[in-house]
Amino acid sequence: MKNSEGGFGQHSEKSFKPTNPIQLKKILVVSDTHKKLIDFKKLLQIYENEITDVIHLGDNCTDADDFIDLYENLNFHVIKGNCDYTQRCSDFKLATFEYIKIFMTHGHEYDVKFGLNTLCYEGLERNANIILFGHTHSPLLEKVNDVIMMNPGSLSYPRGVVERTYAVIQIDDDGVNCKIYDFSLGNSRVLKELSV
Repeated sequence: MKNSEGGFGQHSEKSFKPTNPIQLKKILVVSDTHKKLIDFKKLLQIYENEITDVIHLGDNCTDADDFIDLYENLNFHVIKGNCDYTQRCSDFKLATFEYIKIFMTHGHEYDVKFGLNTLCYEGLERNANIILFGHTHSPLLEKVNDVIMMNPGSLSYPRGVVERTYAVIQIDDDGVNCKIYDFSLGNSRVLKELSV
């Protein structure tokens, strides 16, 4: 539930700036590819030499299997969605990238189609700086108090927008930069951006 200032409960300000020099992290984030892999493959080819990690937020988590062996230099983080029936993908993951904690989930278990309060509370409980989710097929990027909430949308079947979308998170000495891109015409155009 939001407090009177529009935020979620009492939560101390998190730092999005490193205290020591760090190694650049650039993370490709996709969700809801639903076995339509051609654009996922194109993105990996485009970003292969720029990114360090790939996050797939489910539906279908097995879509990443085709690429994990091909891109051994990349770290893949794969989450199970509501259309995934494999036991080898987890429902959520909390990972630290340099000094930034990212909570990843598909979102269906937090009813994200009906609001973000439950998911936001879960992320706050886990002391996350960034909360990533999918499921709605609609891109979202906003800062709620001191937590970034981001949904990359769907690379295959968008809802509420016409653009097929994905996201990139960059973590460096200047802080965190999050962008959501339109990939509808096979090239990338920034739709939303947030830097902290």
